[in-house]
Amino acid sequence: MNTDTRLAEELERRLTHIETVEADDPVHARLGGGSLALFLSVVGVIALSSWIAGVL
Repeated sequence: MNTDTRLAEELERRLTHIETVEADDPVHARLGGGSLALFLSVVGVIALSSWIAGVL
């Protein structure tokens, strides 16, 4: 078994553990697609404002 395969397996194991813990956490459960969409919208507005300010 090479090092890359072992690293990939360890990464998968750790990510699975993190996802399981987050799924059991009520705060993470309440954050859904709407929260993500709002966050990305705010980031987009900030990026667009920065770009416009740079052009002017």
